[in-house]
Amino acid sequence: MTAALANVLSLEGSPVQRDSAALTVLPVTGVTIPFTHLSAAISGSADEWDHQITVPTGDVVCAIGELATMGTITWL
Repeated sequence: MTAALANVLSLEGSPVQRDSAALTVLPVTGVTIPFTHLSAAISGSADEWDHQITVPTGDVVCAIGELATMGTITWL
């Protein structure tokens, strides 16, 4: 599951918004990683039965030049 979340950040956590051809979208803006994409990454993992995400509580919004990074994950 951790690898699936890291993959979402890698694919969607660009420091600027990219189009489907990986070209920078103009005008340059930051990027938003939808909360639902994080939840879907966990749901699609093998052996996942049920989960609850407590942080973040919503979409991950990055300004121009910011990179989303994964912090410590606590699995219960």
